[in-house]
Amino acid sequence: MRPRRGRGVTILDVAERAGVSVSTASRALTGHPDVSAQTRKQVLGASQELGYRPSLLAQSLVLGRTSTIGLLVSDIANPFYPALAKSIEDAASNFGYIVVLCNTDDDPPRSLKYLDRLIAQGVDGIIHASVGEDEKHLSLASQAGVPVVVLNRRPRLLRDVDVVISDNQKGAEEIVTHLLELGHRTIGHIAGPEYATLCEDRLAGYRRALEKKGIPFNPELVVRSKFTHEAGAQAVQELLQREPRTTAIFAVNDVVALGAMDALLERGLEIPRQISLVGFDDIEISRSPTVQLTTVRQNLVEMGRLGVMQLVDAMSNPETHQPQRIVLEAGVVLRNTAAQPADIPQPE
Repeated sequence: MRPRRGRGVTILDVAERAGVSVSTASRALTGHPDVSAQTRKQVLGASQELGYRPSLLAQSLVLGRTSTIGLLVSDIANPFYPALAKSIEDAASNFGYIVVLCNTDDDPPRSLKYLDRLIAQGVDGIIHASVGEDEKHLSLASQAGVPVVVLNRRPRLLRDVDVVISDNQKGAEEIVTHLLELGHRTIGHIAGPEYATLCEDRLAGYRRALEKKGIPFNPELVVRSKFTHEAGAQAVQELLQREPRTTAIFAVNDVVALGAMDALLERGLEIPRQISLVGFDDIEISRSPTVQLTTVRQNLVEMGRLGVMQLVDAMSNPETHQPQRIVLEAGVVLRNTAAQPADIPQPE
């Protein structure tokens, strides 16, 4: 018997070739225990002879899982997120899962649309690596019984979810302390949006470093910014308008730092001779010979791996899984954009 023209091989064809019912063929192909070894051998043999490829949709209906994980990120144009997504995909692949990537652009309605679609399509779990303005929508996943792991930030609203983050406060404190040890005393901070807890943690680290050195916190030296190159360039202009005597700048992430770098160079300021600049993340371009940005390195390979491991355990053992909050070390990487302060001319 040959499959009829005009369609691919179906499980009906396999059942006919093996001489069994369709339900028996289905159970044999999905490893059901009530099928004898001989029958399973017949069905598998027929499947191979006919070149049968099972429907993933049909299998997901039978098994109650799709072997897919949804991943929400803020901005795929930021090199931080492709690096994190790669580490997640590598780890997920080892467990037999594929990753569906959704770019939210930090837009809550867009994030809600993606979450609705992911849940409707039956993803087995969700990794939320967006910065958090859309956090309230994640309750949809919990209500649908879909496990969630949060990466890269402290959740404000969610409870009883796995979290894998870097020690943002300590990393920020250490890099600002480095600037202070170089002799800087007027250090500006380009902070991120207030809704993002990682920004608040990095701002807290900046303030703590100043406090330990006995330097009063000056709110005029903190400028809020989005997480983009353009926003970094605009923020540094505002910062220097407020305080022209600024000798060093700590940017909330490397993309913002690179925007600030371009703006500083356009103003004719030499880095680090006239002004020092540091960032956070250690994205690939920060290591390039032409940039050599002093920054804080996050271990994205470990963050992605641990996030996937926690999610797989939550998906596999929903009754016994205990959510964890894992904090990874973030260490300072010294390069060429920070040095001892030069004498900056005082404004007239």
